[in-house]
Amino acid sequence: MLSGDIERGCVYKHVLIGGCSYDCAYCSFPSRKQKVHNPERTALRILETARKYGFRGIFLTSTMGDDPEKAMDLIIDTAECIRNFYRGYLHLKILPGASRSQIKTAVTYGDRVSINLEAPNGGRLSELSSMKDFRTDIIKRQRWIREEIERCGGKVTQTTQMVVGAGDETDLEIIESAYRAYRDMKMARVYYSRFIPLKNSRLENRNAESRERIRMLYRLDALIRLYGYSWREIQRVFDEKGNLLRDDPKFILARRIDIKTAGFRDLLRVPGIGIRHAEKIMKERGKRSLGLKDLKNMGVNIKKARAFISGFQRTLDEFC
Repeated sequence: MLSGDIERGCVYKHVLIGGCSYDCAYCSFPSRKQKVHNPERTALRILETARKYGFRGIFLTSTMGDDPEKAMDLIIDTAECIRNFYRGYLHLKILPGASRSQIKTAVTYGDRVSINLEAPNGGRLSELSSMKDFRTDIIKRQRWIREEIERCGGKVTQTTQMVVGAGDETDLEIIESAYRAYRDMKMARVYYSRFIPLKNSRLENRNAESRERIRMLYRLDALIRLYGYSWREIQRVFDEKGNLLRDDPKFILARRIDIKTAGFRDLLRVPGIGIRHAEKIMKERGKRSLGLKDLKNMGVNIKKARAFISGFQRTLDEFC
């Protein structure tokens, strides 16, 4: 299976146990007797596949199986065997209810670890599963992961994921949960998985979630994660029902700035200006006056940005 955990290449995703005894409404994994795995043989098979097809990393995960504790032990034991031969990128799934000692060990082997929120809060999760406790099984474990990462010097990152559209959660609920994850758990990324109905699941007759909704959630997520938008700032992008407005959230929240004096954070509030552009502007404006042509040469999207910037004479000959 493919996964997009590393931005520059594909990751090989290996599911250790295919059967699951949990009752998540969006899932169709059948409950069946757990197959006994040999961690060393499994590790060698994973490495052989990853190298054969040129994957840039490995993502080791599992369903809950019949015994979640044993399933988590299998992930850890397989990761240990992988590390005997492989020093590349390794992402380990933490299962709900994993022990503190299991999490501590997983952090020593993985470059990234993750336990999925699945839903934005406890009420929404209880609608999807009767066997997962949001606060105890997930949030508590995320806090343990954060503490273990801090204990080992912060070299490992933590991520999480929510299924969007399996319930009736609002965009506001989703983003509020993501904001807390970034603030409280120091999350590296929050991923938004588009709900697609699976045959033989309890939600097989529910409509798939739209790609547009996922795209808009990622846009707003980037403003929080990369640009440091505050919770107070982003309130303006939701309607009275808690759903995202149709326009690009960065346009809705845009500020007019003076290119000669605006700080780094204010530059990032301008559509068409990203982090690298803002860094270049801060560096170059100390040497000379900047015009629209200069910004264009830096890669700034002038069509998006020009309505929000002042501080220089904008003339047509700058684009000649």
